[in-house]
Amino acid sequence: MPRKSVAIFIDYENIRRGLWKHFQKRIPQDISVEALLNAFSTLADEIGTFYEGYVYGDWTLRQQDARAIEKVQKFRIQMALLSDSKKDRTDPVMNFALDDFFREKPTINHIIIGAGDSDYCEVVRRGNRVPKSIYVCAISLQTAPELISIAKAF
Repeated sequence: MPRKSVAIFIDYENIRRGLWKHFQKRIPQDISVEALLNAFSTLADEIGTFYEGYVYGDWTLRQQDARAIEKVQKFRIQMALLSDSKKDRTDPVMNFALDDFFREKPTINHIIIGAGDSDYCEVVRRGNRVPKSIYVCAISLQTAPELISIAKAF
């Protein structure tokens, strides 16, 4: 039986801020982009075979990180510009991309969401109805309890 394919969708600011906020005293040096993406790739390979990954953020603010992401095989950056009032708009952009992915890639049934806000709950519910197996990978201290309860694994 072939291994199941796994796609990864990461809200970069959500993960980056969570790591910095909750672990800066324990991890004095910055975690490299490569190390972060390798951790997600390893997780995908534990579930099945890593198919592709998308990393969402406003890359006009983090150009060096964007270049580092593009160097990691199978990961691609996706633009989610800040609003005029500097509000992060990654959640709706990534939610629409996930919903599109459910329909456009019906054979990819395992998805890792790298984010922990409750704004992803509805897309996880939709994925569960399709059915897709949705895994949440986030910084536990900031993860919405509802998101944990509806994901296949946390």
